[in-house]
Amino acid sequence: DMPVYVAYSSAHVLNTLRAKGLPAKNLPQVLADLSAEGFTHIAVQSMHVVPGLEFDIAKDIISRFQAMPKGDTAITLGVPLVASHEDAERVAGLLFASLPAERGAKDAVVFVGHGAVTQNGSLAYPALQCFLAGLDRRLFVGTIEGPFTLENTLTKVDAAKVERMWLIPLLTVVGDHAQNDLFGDDDGSWKQAFIKAGIPVVMSKRGLTAVPGLAAVWADHADAALKELE
Repeated sequence: DMPVYVAYSSAHVLNTLRAKGLPAKNLPQVLADLSAEGFTHIAVQSMHVVPGLEFDIAKDIISRFQAMPKGDTAITLGVPLVASHEDAERVAGLLFASLPAERGAKDAVVFVGHGAVTQNGSLAYPALQCFLAGLDRRLFVGTIEGPFTLENTLTKVDAAKVERMWLIPLLTVVGDHAQNDLFGDDDGSWKQAFIKAGIPVVMSKRGLTAVPGLAAVWADHADAALKELE
């Protein structure tokens, strides 16, 4: 019962969409448009997986808008998918429940996320790993950019003596990182590294928005942001 707008935090995604002639705006542009249209209460919901650099930038943008002279717009920000230990436990349970039915008893599953340089973002991945391991010792979390590197993850999976490995994105959508860094045919991709190590790879090209139940986690965070506006 309220209007919904989309803003993109990734410059790469913005440039790609604009090159295709598609309308795409970043967060400052959307907030400026809404303010000009007379909106006085805005809830911004992050679609990021963890509270990393782009989430921190969103927080900074919102604080700058609220600090503008004569600013009369109230803006709140909903947290990413995994922003607390409670989130990590809930998300781990949903990921576990969505494992492929074809997975064998001795198959490993590696969920690979982007990684984060911020403290809160970096801590989200070990929290997820902790809860996943508590459900199944052959579930692993990896990151394209630390802290769970490809080499580190490969060592752990190899030590588990698995028959094969399921490679699943821990990413909102299956975009450039998934297609190239995870599933690419060039040297350096996660798929090729495990194959070279003698571990058969099964690819699951599904983003987190397609995992049953995960959208509700983001929605709950959005509800919390809306309640803050009250």
